Order: sequence, then C-alpha cells, then structure tokens
Amino acid sequence: MKILSAIWKEFIYGGHLLSLGAVSIIFTASILLNIQITWDFFLVVYLWTEAVYLYNRLKELKSDSLNNPKRTIYLKKQARYIPSTIILFSTI
Repeated sequence: MKILSAIWKEFIYGGHLLSLGAVSIIFTASILLNIQITWDFFLVVYLWTEAVYLYNRLKELKSDSLNNPKRTIYLKKQARYIPSTIILFSTI
C-alpha cells in the first residue's frame, strides 16, 4: 500500500497529470486535424512539459506553501533531485 501511495503522490504532486494533459491536447488536435504524430513526439512533449512544471514548482516553492501545503512538503523532500531531473528531461 505504501508503494501505491508513493506512486500516487508522485503522479499528482510531481506534475505528471498536467503533463499528460498537454499530451492529450496534442493527441486530440492530431485526431481532429487528421495529422499523423509518432509516439516519440508525444514523449518529447510530455518530458518538456514536465520539466517546465518542475521548474515552476521549484521556483515558487515558498509561495506555493500557502496554496497547497501537502504538495510543498512533498516537493521539499524531492528538491535535491529536481534540478537534475529538469536537465535530463530538457535534453531528451
């Protein structure tokens, strides 16, 4: 149960849900416009969007504690890994 809880927290607080939303918008647009897009394009969009959200959350960590204290606590625990994750996701 702890593993599922950790995965859920990462999915929600880590910005993955929002990044999947960006991919979903592109997927929907590709269907509506009848444009064929490969899976690697979706991966790049997901990773870049995730990098942007992580950067934003890292920069606004102090002010975010007022709006979402649970997410702030979670991100403070992960803060040392966020810069390297942003660099990794941005270079792919």
